[in-house]
Amino acid sequence: MLIMQSCSDNSLYDNVYSFKENEWNKSDTARFEIDVTDSITNYDFILSLRTTKDYLYSNLWVHIMVTAPDNSTSKVAQKIPLES
Repeated sequence: MLIMQSCSDNSLYDNVYSFKENEWNKSDTARFEIDVTDSITNYDFILSLRTTKDYLYSNLWVHIMVTAPDNSTSKVAQKIPLES
């Protein structure tokens, strides 16, 4: 299950994604789209992942795609190591 959350009550976005039958296959994608209208303010980004010891891998790849006001896009892949 993926959760995006904020430490305060005025979060911009908060959502949960659960995988069918609690199985996360390579072809499964959790996708979150956030429309940020204020491009000057800095925002904290928090991603929470809940899994069990049954998850066979030691890291998680997250791809972050950003579309700027001029419609140019950038994509960053971030490897997140998971603690055992």
